[in-house]
Amino acid sequence: MIKMRRLLMSKSSTSVLLFQHKDRTCSHFALTRSRSSTVAVRAAEPCLVLSNDDGIESPALQSLAAKLRQETGQRVLVIAPARNKSAASMGLTLRNDMELRVRPDLGPDTYALAGTPTDCMMVALDATKGLLRALDLHPIIALSGPNYGPNMGTDVLLSGTVGAARTAGLYGVPSLASSSTSTDKRSALDNAVGATLALTKMAMTALGKRPARNWPRNHVVVGGIGRRHVASTCEYESLPHNWVMDVEQVLVDAFQDGDVFLNLNVPADWQPATGRVQTTGLGLMFYRDSYVVSVPGQSSPAAAMMEGRLQPALVAAVEMTNGNGNGNGNGGVFSTSSIELASGNGNGKGNGGSNGIRTDVIQDIAEALAAGHPVIYNNAYDTRRTMQIDRSDVMALQAGHVSISTLQTWPEGHTLCLSDRVMSRALLSAHDGMPAWLQPRRGQYQQA
Repeated sequence: MIKMRRLLMSKSSTSVLLFQHKDRTCSHFALTRSRSSTVAVRAAEPCLVLSNDDGIESPALQSLAAKLRQETGQRVLVIAPARNKSAASMGLTLRNDMELRVRPDLGPDTYALAGTPTDCMMVALDATKGLLRALDLHPIIALSGPNYGPNMGTDVLLSGTVGAARTAGLYGVPSLASSSTSTDKRSALDNAVGATLALTKMAMTALGKRPARNWPRNHVVVGGIGRRHVASTCEYESLPHNWVMDVEQVLVDAFQDGDVFLNLNVPADWQPATGRVQTTGLGLMFYRDSYVVSVPGQSSPAAAMMEGRLQPALVAAVEMTNGNGNGNGNGGVFSTSSIELASGNGNGKGNGGSNGIRTDVIQDIAEALAAGHPVIYNNAYDTRRTMQIDRSDVMALQAGHVSISTLQTWPEGHTLCLSDRVMSRALLSAHDGMPAWLQPRRGQYQQA
């Protein structure tokens, strides 16, 4: 039987030593981790990098930049889209010029790029021609947000805010995405800014407040304990669960290397003095009946909205309900509109919507297209369906709690993905609700 299992960890590399059956020899797996020390990097001033998807004019972006400069004492480089690029995901601008313009009117080191949030991070972090190279800066951490509107569940695949944070991770920079359930773009999102600042300080402590060690990222030397496709991880995963490695250190290392990042969501009415914080995973949330349709010659929700008879969805704050929802009865609905639209009976003939709005639009759409007329789809209505999943970001926000999730930077199945057992430990919270792996540990941040 297994007699002993020991983990040997160091700053420069990670090794696993497995002592197995008496009649078997010791198996040793030497693993290395990517390091920026393998790439020539000149001395540069450390800084924080800040972007978003709501655009450079966002009051919340300007507020967070000012607070970061004031409370961390670090230089803060702001580079954000010149105009709103919400829901851009990780979209890129290809084969078209993107103008980078300095905006001193919005604060020091502030730049607007005619591109997407991912474009902004790539222009900032490019190892040879990027903005940080031009300004002789080296990133400590990259931040994205605060965003107007939550980014939870499957929204993380659609969000430009999350896309910018993930892009920074791809470049080897520790990163954090921040969002609020408020969609009032006139607000500075003070509570979300405060929560982002607190989490940033905690993350910087975990990083030792040192410049990103894996920027520029070295894509050649990879591996390490806890990586899904590493042989030693497979050996470890097959052991009983009471045989444990230093999983928190594995998560810290992955965060330092940009292989996991943090996703923060803050309820609109949350207050730091009284509100709770939860460490969460991604919840179960999907969209249904999201589109309103305008058909020539027919009264439609989209036409009514354009005439000002309905409330535009993204102007109202997110309303959270825990009832039966609008359709399936399996949880609440996150809705930004007070108008509920009937979805019909499935054969193209609905039962009539509220406020006298027609819902039997399927036949109208088919007839209009057959006649060669255009049909206009508008995704201005937010119709999220949610389900009750314990320890999820969706449920935390519905309860009025701040949600903090640890997400993988890489696509599912990628070589650098962490193992399931490691990521399950990322759900462990400390007494204050913050992720346990981010908590200070004795001797963790001492210089070698």
